[in-house]
Amino acid sequence: MLRLILLFFLTLLPISAMGQTPEGPWLAVATGRVDIEGGVMRLAAQREGVIAEVFVTEGDRVEKGQPLARINDTTAQLQLQIAREQLLQSEIQAELAQLRASQALAESVRLSSLVAADAIPSRQADEARRASQQTDLEVRSAKIAVTLAERGVAQQEAEVEAHVIRAPRPGTILRSSARVGDGTSTTNVTEMFLLAPDAPRVVRANLDEQFVGLVEAGQKTEIISEQAVGETFAGEVHRVAGVYGTPGQPGNDARTVEIVVRIDAKPEVANDLILGQRMVVRVLR
Repeated sequence: MLRLILLFFLTLLPISAMGQTPEGPWLAVATGRVDIEGGVMRLAAQREGVIAEVFVTEGDRVEKGQPLARINDTTAQLQLQIAREQLLQSEIQAELAQLRASQALAESVRLSSLVAADAIPSRQADEARRASQQTDLEVRSAKIAVTLAERGVAQQEAEVEAHVIRAPRPGTILRSSARVGDGTSTTNVTEMFLLAPDAPRVVRANLDEQFVGLVEAGQKTEIISEQAVGETFAGEVHRVAGVYGTPGQPGNDARTVEIVVRIDAKPEVANDLILGQRMVVRVLR
């Protein structure tokens, strides 16, 4: 059916010689499918484990950062609790060190005044001063321990968060393969959700090599739906690939170049187009 439609349109584009500019109202014709600018997003877990909760289903609208599912994080939660208790312990040790340092400093000042009054030997004042310096070092060490403990808590909080799969962008869940009790792998990446982000609808079309050189970004187009006869949309060529075949798939000998065409329609209209829907693109003169 698609080939018949393409042949029909090609008959409207008489070409006097291969590679020359065709006569008629259009420069070129290409066939393609509706897609999203940037493509759909395949979401997977950052950690291996068993799925404990799934919060969304197919067709759900999600916002950026919204949790979609959670991997069992019992061990990570336990490690986080331990890290928080270690932080509390470090903070207490730091307070004790500060208290000892204050007492040592006060004793050093007191003894120094007694030495000045020849009430005690200077040796006692020297020992008190060294003790005060030592407690100052203990305070510094305790503060470093608190900083390290805080980083440990932050690390474990990040580990707990890594067990949650969140939407990286607002959009719609197209497919969900996440089931409570299923396992996930990061070695052989397990796709859990297919997300269609909120982005303009485009048509990715294959331009035959005879039209290469005639089409460039910025040219206006007419987009025709193959399924809905008579349904047309205005559009504009957004970019033309610099390689034959499908970009990202080397070794493809197809003598076509991919073009991406933006659909000039209100979002509520363009978003009604089904991803993968077949379209015919006519590039206007």
